[in-house]
Amino acid sequence: MAEKKGPAKPGEARPGVGEDTKPVNREHERLLEWFRTVRFKRTLIGGINEVQLWKKLAELNEIYEAALRAERARFDALIEAFSRSAGMSVTKYKGELAQADAKYSELSRRFAEYLVRAERGDGYGK
Repeated sequence: MAEKKGPAKPGEARPGVGEDTKPVNREHERLLEWFRTVRFKRTLIGGINEVQLWKKLAELNEIYEAALRAERARFDALIEAFSRSAGMSVTKYKGELAQADAKYSELSRRFAEYLVRAERGDGYGK
C-alpha cells in the first residue's frame, strides 16, 4: 500500500507538481515553481483566507503576463527574421527578373533588327 504523505510545509515544493512538464523559458520555469510552492492560509470556517487568495491570484496573473510578454517578444523576433529572409529572397528574385528582362529586351531588339534586314535583303544569310 502506498504511503500517504502529508501536505508540504510552507516554502517547500510539493512533489509531483509539474514534474512531467519541461519549462520552455525562464517565465515558464517561474510559473511551475509558483505552482509547486504556493500555499494558502487556512481559516477556521470557510477553508482559506479570501484576501490572501486574491493576492495569490494577482501574483499568478503577473507571472502569466511576464510569460506572455516573453512569448510575444520571441514571436516578434521570429516574424522579423522571417520577414528579413523573405525580403532578401524577393530582392534576389527581383534582381534575377530584371536581368532576365534586360536579356529578353536585348534579344527582342536584335530579332527586330534581323527582321528589318531580312526584309531589305541585306545582311544576314548572304
